[in-house]
Amino acid sequence: MTMKQQSSQFIELNYPKIIVGILLLIGIVGAGYSVHLYSVIREAEDDDFDSSIARVKAAYDIGEIDEVTRFHGDVFYHVIHTSDEDSVTYYYVDQSDQSADITVYTAQSSDPIQPILATFLSERPNNDISRVNVGLRQQVPIVEIISTTTTESVRYDYYRLTDGTYESGITLNNVN
Repeated sequence: MTMKQQSSQFIELNYPKIIVGILLLIGIVGAGYSVHLYSVIREAEDDDFDSSIARVKAAYDIGEIDEVTRFHGDVFYHVIHTSDEDSVTYYYVDQSDQSADITVYTAQSSDPIQPILATFLSERPNNDISRVNVGLRQQVPIVEIISTTTTESVRYDYYRLTDGTYESGITLNNVN
């Protein structure tokens, strides 16, 4: 008499389910780590802003800060924007040399960027503006306008903040 071995379904290993479970677990852990890494990077960026704000407040009597941005040109700056009814002041804090003097520019207008944007849009009416940054190039305050063209190329244009004159521009073509 031969006995047939019977095994319970609970004891048998279902390898496809185990592999899918392990892959799902790896995906969940990877997504969680990505979120954690992103939050750590954002906190580090905010800490950098805090030290730049503290430097400006220690050196100047400033009121309320409107915005803090970054500008990556020849030198990496944090740009701190303050304003009152008649003017906007930009404080440029060099991030590559913490002992460098803070550069200050005050525009005698409540919105100095608007005329530059109007000029840009009249010269390039088919471009869609993606972002506008205020920066400093060779100690000259500039406005960087990042836009896309109708062919999906990315365009960088630079205007002097002091008088609105065009400085330079470059187009990065979308090559497939």
